[in-house]
Amino acid sequence: EKLYYNKKDKRIAASFIGSVQGYKDRPLYTNYALENHVNLLVLGGQREGKLTSEEYAGYVRDSQIGVNFPESPSGLDQCKGRVIEIISCGSMLLERKNEATRKILIPGEDYIEFEGLKDFVEKIDFYQNNPEERSRIAKNGYKKYCDNYSSLKFWTKVLARCGHEL
Repeated sequence: EKLYYNKKDKRIAASFIGSVQGYKDRPLYTNYALENHVNLLVLGGQREGKLTSEEYAGYVRDSQIGVNFPESPSGLDQCKGRVIEIISCGSMLLERKNEATRKILIPGEDYIEFEGLKDFVEKIDFYQNNPEERSRIAKNGYKKYCDNYSSLKFWTKVLARCGHEL
């Protein structure tokens, strides 16, 4: 929580901060959004973009909407750490529909799903132009993080399994 925390004044409308190379879906979606003049910041992340942990977290904290793609390089969907990073910063998570993230968050309540290129662009545009609805979803995601996934909750559960209290 020294890196990922809820910053109130977010300067970036929407962002995807992560590697694009080596994935099938990421360049397809990010290029489509940029070709359609969507206000989306795309940066290569820590490996591809050579961002430090502090720089990476700063972009995530500063984004009103954080985009994530659940596909792994092998093609299987997984709940990425970026999901928790985004909601822990009080940003609204926008992610391609998948079963992995649905195991820990409720779509339409804690985050927003998209299906296909056109829907991706339309949802970014909709939530950029509807700040009250974007804020409602972001607050729900942040509450879910605080209630279930914060470092305090994590270590309390780990220590309890070991027979200790925090």
